Parts: sequence; C-alpha cells; structure tokens
Amino acid sequence: GNVAAKNTQMVSDKLDFQILNPNDPTHYTFAYGTQYEDWNYQFDDVTSGMPHVLSQGVFAGSGITDVSELVSLTEFLNTRMNYGTISSGSGSISSSASLSQYATGQDLQSTAYNSLYDNQYFEVWAEDVNFGNSIDFRDDLPDYSTLASGIGDLTDDVITQTSNTIPYKPDIMNVEIKNEGGSPPDIDFEGTSLIDTLTTQNNRLFVYESDSYNAFKDLYVDVTFQLDHNEDFKSIKYILLSTSFAHRLIPEDSSDDIGQFFNGDNDNNFAFSLLDSESTPYSTPYYFKDIELKNSFEATNLIIDDKRTYKTINFGESIYADSSYTSQGYYAVDNDPNKANFLYPSSNNINDGLFTKVTNNRFEFNFEDNIIEEKHKYDYNYLRLDTRDIPESFVQDGKLKIRVSLEGYTGPVTKIAKSELILRQLQAIVFSDKDNLNSQSWDFSGNGYTKNKVEEDEGLILNSGTITSNSQAIQYIRSTTRTYGTVNPSYNDLTATRTFDANFYQIDANYYGPWTSYLIDFAFNFDTSFSEGEDYFISYKIVTSQGVSGTLKIDGQTFQSGTTIEVNNQLINGLTSITYESIDTINHDVKIYYFKIVKSIPIKTDITSNEIYRASARIKKTDNIIFFSIGNSGVYAYNPTHQNTVPLKEGINSIQITYDPINLWNFYVNGDNKGTGTAIGKFDPSLFDQSPGQITDLYLTISVEQDREVEIIELKNQLFSKIDYNDSSNWETDFSDVASFSNVGTGGPTANGLDYSENSMNREIIYSFNENIGNIDATFEDLRLWSDLEFSTNYNTLTQEQYDPAFALFNWNQPANIYSISGTPDTYVQPIPSYLVVMNDPPSLDDDDIIISEIDNDWLYMESVLGELLFNLESGFSFNQTLPDNIYVVDVGINYKFKYLTTGSGVNPIDIAINLHFDRGADDYHVQRDFTRHLSPGLEYTEFMDTNEYFSSNDLNIYKVAAGPPYANTIDDNNYYSQDFGDFNYAYTYTDDVSFDRAYIGLNSPGFGFRVSLDALYYNILTSTEPNTFEDYLRNQPFDIANGESVGLYLTDKDFNSIELSNAENFVSNGSDDSGSMIKIMENAGLEDPSLSDSIIRDSFGKNTMSFTMKSNVYYPNFADGLKSLFANNTIKDFTIIPKLNDLEGNGLQASTTYQYEDSWYHEQELVLANPFNLTFSSSSITPSNV
Repeated sequence: GNVAAKNTQMVSDKLDFQILNPNDPTHYTFAYGTQYEDWNYQFDDVTSGMPHVLSQGVFAGSGITDVSELVSLTEFLNTRMNYGTISSGSGSISSSASLSQYATGQDLQSTAYNSLYDNQYFEVWAEDVNFGNSIDFRDDLPDYSTLASGIGDLTDDVITQTSNTIPYKPDIMNVEIKNEGGSPPDIDFEGTSLIDTLTTQNNRLFVYESDSYNAFKDLYVDVTFQLDHNEDFKSIKYILLSTSFAHRLIPEDSSDDIGQFFNGDNDNNFAFSLLDSESTPYSTPYYFKDIELKNSFEATNLIIDDKRTYKTINFGESIYADSSYTSQGYYAVDNDPNKANFLYPSSNNINDGLFTKVTNNRFEFNFEDNIIEEKHKYDYNYLRLDTRDIPESFVQDGKLKIRVSLEGYTGPVTKIAKSELILRQLQAIVFSDKDNLNSQSWDFSGNGYTKNKVEEDEGLILNSGTITSNSQAIQYIRSTTRTYGTVNPSYNDLTATRTFDANFYQIDANYYGPWTSYLIDFAFNFDTSFSEGEDYFISYKIVTSQGVSGTLKIDGQTFQSGTTIEVNNQLINGLTSITYESIDTINHDVKIYYFKIVKSIPIKTDITSNEIYRASARIKKTDNIIFFSIGNSGVYAYNPTHQNTVPLKEGINSIQITYDPINLWNFYVNGDNKGTGTAIGKFDPSLFDQSPGQITDLYLTISVEQDREVEIIELKNQLFSKIDYNDSSNWETDFSDVASFSNVGTGGPTANGLDYSENSMNREIIYSFNENIGNIDATFEDLRLWSDLEFSTNYNTLTQEQYDPAFALFNWNQPANIYSISGTPDTYVQPIPSYLVVMNDPPSLDDDDIIISEIDNDWLYMESVLGELLFNLESGFSFNQTLPDNIYVVDVGINYKFKYLTTGSGVNPIDIAINLHFDRGADDYHVQRDFTRHLSPGLEYTEFMDTNEYFSSNDLNIYKVAAGPPYANTIDDNNYYSQDFGDFNYAYTYTDDVSFDRAYIGLNSPGFGFRVSLDALYYNILTSTEPNTFEDYLRNQPFDIANGESVGLYLTDKDFNSIELSNAENFVSNGSDDSGSMIKIMENAGLEDPSLSDSIIRDSFGKNTMSFTMKSNVYYPNFADGLKSLFANNTIKDFTIIPKLNDLEGNGLQASTTYQYEDSWYHEQELVLANPFNLTFSSSSITPSNV
C-alpha cells in the first residue's frame, strides 16, 4: 500500500528525517521545502522502507486493512543496517535491526552493495605487478656512489678529470668508411669483419682510393661505439682512445727522387675527432689529443730506391707489450721486430736502433743511416678528450661516434700509385658519472640527456629526448650452453643475432661415432632480467646447413623443426627454457641469424570491464610542451599554457592517461579530464587511437622537444584490477606474486654493461572515495586498516661483490725501493794513437792520477788531434748478475775529474770528455755529452753534481748518442760521428741488449808540452725493485659495488610525496586498535598533527583518492664478479579499510549554507524500523494537525 503525507505549508527545519525531493526524484533530502513553498503531497510505497511521520493510527488512503500485509516490508535503503526477521502477531507486526559495522562505517563485506551514489564509501583497485612497471626517481635508482668514489680515487691519479667516474670499455657496433665526398673508397681488412678488425690487436685495416687521381680526398673511418644502457653526453666525462696507425705512399716509380713526394711533418696528417649526434663534424672540432696536446699526427711510410722511411704511431692498449711483464701488471714496449713495427714486421731495423723514453713518459724508437729512417712512437698515455664542458650533444640513442681522418695527398698524384690509411685497432675507454636514467626497465633515446638530481633528492631531468617503458624490453642471447657442438671461431659474435641481417652466429656439429654421427645440442641463455615462467614473445631465424633438419624445443617440447625455421612475435606462455638440437650422418652447422624474446605487456584488447590501464607521469611545473604516446598510438602534444588544456600548478603534478572498455581513453591533469575532447589543444581520443586496433601494446612514452626539458618525479605503466569484497580471500588469491632471476652477474671480469638487474615489484593500491565527500576530515574521524602484507627480497643474503674491469688503464709506475750500484773500471789499455802515453802504469784511480802526455812534440806540431783511452767496463755495466734486465734501471751516470797541466808556453785550452761505447746490431754506438768539456791550463773540470756524496750519478740521459766510429781525424762536426741520434734518453733502460763495455777519453790536443790527469772515473746506477715502466691500474682489480633494496609500504601525500609507513618486510595492522588507525600510522611515519586529508590526492580515480604503494625491489649489478639469484615477494593477505564516522557528522552542519548534506551523505546513525509506529513531539509548535 501507500502512505501519504500532505500539507500545503510543510515546516521542515525541525524534522530529522529525509523525504523524497519531487524536484530531484533520485535523492532524499532534509531540505524538501520551506514554509513558503507548497510541494503538494507525495505517495511512497510502504515497502520502500522510508520512515514517515503520521497522525496516530491514521493511514491516509493506504488501503491497509490488516497488519499481515506489512510482512513484505524491505529494509531501509541504508546498508549500515542489518535487519532481523519481520513477524506478525494478532493485530501487530514487529521486526528488529542492528548496526552492521565498526563505529558506523560501511560494511564492505556485505553482499547488499549499493550503487556508488546510494551509500558506498569507495571503490578499491589494486595493481597487477605482472604487467606493472613503475619507478620513483627520488629513491628507486641504483646507487653508484660507492663504486664511483672508490674507482674514481684511483683513476684520478691517471687523469684528474676522472674523479667520481666509472670507466668502461664500450663495444664497436658499426664502422662506416668514406671519403670527404661521401663515396666509399677501397678497403682491405684482416679480421672476420670490420668490427672484428678494429676490436682485436693483431688485424689491420687498409683504406685507399684505387684511382690515385682521387688521392687528394680526405679519408674517413667513422666508428660507432655502443655505450651502456641510457648513457648520454652529459654523463660521459672523459674518453681515452687506444689505436695504432700509419700512412703509406706507394710510388708509381721507385726510382723517383725523394723530393717528388710530400711526406714532411705537415703532410698526410691523421686526426681523431668526436662527431656530433647527427654524425657530422662540429664547426669547431673536438679533437683527441696526446699528452703533449698535439692533435694531428704524421706517420708516412715511403720506400724508394734512395730512401726508405718507416713510421708508426701507437697509443694505449694497441701497443704490443712485452709479455715478460704483462703477467705482473706492467707494460713496456715489446722489442720484438715483428711487433715493434706493425706495418713492416719482417722488414725493419728494430734490432739495430734504440728505444728511448722522452718527456711525459712516452717511448720512441729511432734508427737512421744514409738510406733508412725508422721512427716509431709508443704512448701509453692514450689519445684523450675531456668532454665535461662540451655543450653540444655527441651521443645519439646511446651511441658514440669517433672519426679517424687522414688528410688527402697534396703532392703530385701522378707520382703515386696509392695513398693508404692503415689502422690497427681502435678501442675506447669512457668515464661516466652514471648520474642518469640507470634503469633496465626504462629506455632513454634521443640526443639529449637525463640527469638524476640525487643531491637535491628530487626527480630526473629529461632534456631533448624520450623515455619509454620497456616492460616490453627486448632480450637477446647472452650465451649458449653446448652439450654437443663447437662455436665457429670465425662467427662467434652473439651480437650478430640482434639484428635481422646477413650476419650470423654459428655452431658446428661434433662427430660422435658411426652410430650417432654428427650432433648439435645446445641451450639458449638470455639476459639476466629473464624471469622463468613468465609470458614472452619470441622471434628468430635459424638455418641448418646441408639440408639437415633441426628442432627448436620450448620448455622441453618440440616447437618447430626444419632446415630453416623462423617465427615472428609468437607468444609463449610460461617460458622456462629454449633448446636446439640436430643429428645427421652429414657434417653440418647451424647459423642463428636472429633471435630475441620480448616480455609480455598489457594488450588493449585484453582489458576487461573490471580493469583499467593507466600510464602516469608525475612532473614538476613546466611551460614546455610534453609529448605522450601509448604503444603505437598517435602522439599527443600537451601544452600546459594552451587555453584549452588544464594548466599545471606549482610543485608536483600528476598527468595520467587511462583506458577501460567503457570510458575508453581519457587524459587527466591533477585528476581533471577537462583537457580531453576534440577542441584544438585537447587530448582527442579519436586522433590518439584513430582506428580499431591501432593501439595494441600498452606502454608509456614521454618526450620533450629539442633544447627543452622537464623534471620527472615518477613514471608508471600500470594495469589495475577492481577488488571484489564479496570474498576476502581474493586478496591473497589474486595478489600474491613472487619473481626471481637466476645467475645475475658476470662471474668474473667485464668490460661494459655497468647496469643493474632490477627484480622490481611495485604494487599500488587505490582507495577511491565517493566523489560526493566534500571534506573527508569532516566526514570521517579516522580510517581503520586491517592489513597483512609481505614485501620481502633476498637482499640480506647478497654478499659484497666487486667490479673487476676486464681492461687495463695505464699509469706511470713511480720507481720503488731505489738503491744504487757504484764501481770503477776494471782495467785500461794503451791509448791510441801511439804518440800518447800513460804514466804511472798501472794506476789506481782512487789514489793516483792517470797521466796522459805527448811523446813526439815535433810530430804533433800545432796540429789538433784526438786521442783515446779505453777502459773495460764489462763487469760493472752489464748488470748480468745484479739485475734481471735493464728495465729495472732508473738511471745511469758517470763521474769523472780531469786536471790539465802544461810544460810549454802559449798552450791553448783543450776539449776533453768521457764517452761510453756499446754495440747494437751491426753498428757501434757512443754516448757523449753534447759538447766536449773545455778545459784551460791550470784548471780542473769535475762532472760531480751532488756535493753531499763524493761520487754521485751524472745523468747519462742528457748525453747524446751516435752511431759510427768514435773518432775521425778531425773534430769537424760532419765527420765527428757518422750519425747523430739525439739525446740518449734512457736508451739503456728500454733497449734490452744494450750493455756498455768500454769507455773512451776523448782528447783534443792543444799542441806542445801538455799534461792531463784523470783524477777519478766512477759509474753510478740507480735501480728499482719494480719495472721502470707503466703499470695497469684496473685490469682485474676489485672495486666494491653496492647492491640495493627498496622495500616497504608507502602512502602518497597530497603533494605527491612518498611517505614511508614501514620499511620492514611486512606490515600488519588491526583496525580495532591503534595499529590500524590511519591517523596514528601517519603520526608514526613522522607527520606532525596529521589529518586524513593529508593523504587524499586527486587523480584519474577521482578527487578523493588514497594511494598506497607496496615496494619489494632488489637490485644487483649485472657487472658483478659473482653470480647471484634475486628474489622478491609481494603479497596481500588483507588490506581492508573501514571508515570511522564522526559522532555528529552531518548533524551539526545541517544549518550551514556551505555544507550540503548530499555532499557527504553520512549523518548521525539512527536505528530505523520500517513498521507503523507512534511519534510524539516535544515541541508545542509541532502537532499532528500541522504536519
């Protein structure tokens, strides 16, 4: 039946119940009229459960004649009430009711769910971590500071600009060769490929123009290096190059005169320069320089009939080092003729010349006679480039390009048959501060940079580039484990399988007897981020030779067989293993041209009605345009300053793109989707996803324009599922996830790939409160949380690991434990010529003088002649018994003292000196001061340099060295020595078989009646216990690297900061005590005087959203010398919030004109029974007659 209430002047301001508003038939309200408005009357079905105020015992027009008709009454539309059984008796009906929940909060377990507007407090959503990919740049990036500090302290000794950096050696990924016009010249190379040639030390590349008329063109070898993941030009601080090179002119006619060829110091120069991100030279080139700051290098080889010139220049690890010392970590130039001249290893003069050390610890080889000039330079200081202050980008998509250039030949081209650029190896060492986007789960591309603002504990700067979620990241073959089969040494590069081209990786069959014949059986091993049991897309092309059929097995089951097997993007559910096998009586091989697997990601067509895909970016305020795309969607250019878009506020902003099958695509800025639409500037879903199926894979890409930037706090690529509270066990059933990686690390030294494997499981839980709650603090006294969470990793089981560089970094080894050896010559012999005599025979040099005088003065009449006195020094200077070899000698010196006396008058001064002799190959060599000592009569000359010690070393390195007979008949400079080699420069130390065997006194006779005495002759040798050369600072040296963990429960505050609620491996709370009070939980997290509104954000889930994040992340370096497994667990057993209402919520605000009850919906709880009842009024103004 119906119950009627009728009056023309309803007085409503004193009534504490609701009635249907006839102007808004979907709402009940207190404010249903005034004394001046007539709502007429209304009828309500009694079974609606609405309470009505009626005159006692009167049912106006109800038609009810018996109470039994009320048995079918339903409960009041308020799920706070649990109604008991309705029963009727004799002339009466009764029922019971009770409050259904804790402190009047909504019972989320009730099956009597109402629609959102009717009385539901919130919806709850939880992220599926199997598809999620999120990163908070404030605390989720791996920490490189320990490594950068430790290794930087060492490299700072080599190059001061490398402190707080980490060196690694990038691989060559491409080589492009052209002339200055862009045309390809002719090339020959000795390796299996261009990359192999420039990677290995032994192979040479030859570049030339077959038509000599084109020899005037510059030649370029552009080498592309693949830097570590997400590297950019701002993070690279320094680059070192190792290389060996030479230029060769091949004459058309070898009988031509040397003057017909241009081969001077200013001709045919090499240069090494950095190319910009567009692969073009900078307007002001950035050249690599040697330690002497030289940036161009001449090394021309020319062989003609009357002149032969041999030259090479060698830097860094490209220098052939003497294997006698490399095992000890020391590097000295190998004197083997086959290595010291890499261009002419079998036709050179290495055994006849000298190796010397010049300024800045550089080595040189010199040999010269009337026909041959052979000069080689060896510089362990590398070619080097300081990139810290280069303002323009030199990195594109993580790739670095370096150009080797040779100047075109400027001489007469008709005289040459060929002008060749010859390159042996080109390797780089880069020093990175790793202060960028170091995450395996996100890719940076472009020619800009990213910078992690660690010092400010803020976000990541994205400049002139793009960041893409790579939960769809490609993984390639890392290695193969072979039961049968051998990797072909000529085709052993696994990187060849990363691109779909003609290059391949080959495994040859093993012969296994007449019954089984030839077998291949191996397993594929993938990147360390491969997680067993997850879904992957697989692509490959594999060809077995000789028509033999091979079989690919996935998870132990045959997947495809044939001579050529090939698939593209085939989904494999629960991938654990991939193997290959073939067997045949025919010898065969298998070539892998292409192989990759791609982790499965959210697919748009898989999204159900209870799921929402969301891409989220939290950024700092900017006026720059930001570009967004999802998968292969169109690109939306969000302009924060456009009149049709939602602007950004100061501080952190939330930008989100969502998709679900009902609402389709929407774009939110701080929870406002007014920027979604078709107007100019707005996010237009019809352009973003133009045709059905345009967007398939769901992953986020964010980018900025060239020379623009944005600071990003957080990026997320997420799939949310709606929680069904009908069954509380759904939490643990649907949200219990475990992920593990095995064999992370290298198991030994490595050269590059200095990134981390991230077993990252970040799960966000969303409580989306009713949109109509205007003030959550006025609505709820507290929120009560019943929770049981686990977010654990195996971080505590990971031991301290090290980075062991698999490459050398050379630095000069300062001599250690220096000690000296001193001695005198053993014997002397008769001077030559015979007209000089030695008095006091035999002498004792430490007591008596050796007197040299004339015999026949008439014969010497006024003619200057030279005499010599030979001393045997073999026992002292060969060091055969004292030291293992010459390289331990730090310095060699001689000390001597002369007196000049005369018996005649008018005798001129004399020139006199001590000279040392040694044999080298077919030539005699002599070491002498650059000028003989000028000694006047009655004076003495002393070559003692240290007065504290009577005999000290006079450095032989300031002496000159020459080849040929020691003396001619005159002192004319042209005949004095056959060939002047310049400064001696430690030739004794670095030319292995140099051993002084005698000393000469060179004497220029002044005329008649002279007498010279040699008062002293000593030698002094300084030696070290370590080789006097370069040492390796890095190879196999262990440097501590940090593991990482990020676990805990976090709450996002209203300013989008992450508030850590717990950093333990679990979180348990009980809503019936303080452990489950959100107010108390926030207080314990460090918030002062917190309120619930401190944790309310506005985003795509509504204006009253509460966001929790469970983190269970563990990081382990892929470049660690140990192998480890990573484990992470993220499990929700319970996470239930029940609001506690304010005691007088709503009631005390009814009279407020700014607070409408429907904004909150919740008021002081009353027990309401839907049965006829009596009502008495305490106020005399309200009587049955005026209701």
